[in-house]
Amino acid sequence: MTDCDHIRFFFNLRHGARYERDARGLLLPDIDAAITAALYRRSRRKQSRRCEITDTSGKILAVVPAIGEPAETSFRTKIL
Repeated sequence: MTDCDHIRFFFNLRHGARYERDARGLLLPDIDAAITAALYRRSRRKQSRRCEITDTSGKILAVVPAIGEPAETSFRTKIL
């Protein structure tokens, strides 16, 4: 795969009213890879912040819940 086969995904973090926008993003092959990256980052950092995965237009593609969030906010049910 080359860079042109990848999509830029942004991993914006939300904790209550605070919102941290990812200005750089990551080039990844698909949304599953983006979700995997968000889950890995969450597990490594023990994040208590929700991760909203967006495309270059800002459209939310998936939401990875913060550690401890209720199950109904599961990322699988939030893929848009």
